[in-house]
Amino acid sequence: MGVIGVDLGGTQLRVAVADDRGRLTTVVRRPTEAARGRQHVINRIVAAVKDALGEDGTVPRSTRRRVLSSARATCPASGTSRSTGS
Repeated sequence: MGVIGVDLGGTQLRVAVADDRGRLTTVVRRPTEAARGRQHVINRIVAAVKDALGEDGTVPRSTRRRVLSSARATCPASGTSRSTGS
């Protein structure tokens, strides 16, 4: 069982797959393309996760933990975001 980590930044989206010992086995980087809207970014996240799992050969259901990290807090109702600090 592995771990999937998603790091969502304003300009770059990174997805990493790690083994049970926390060793990174695959990292996928994509531009976030935030200016294209919230749904586009969500679609980019889903595609990047699929790509990372495919490159790694990990079956999605075999992962035991999924982690999402973002430097910005986003209001689900309005889609607006603000920085949470450095």
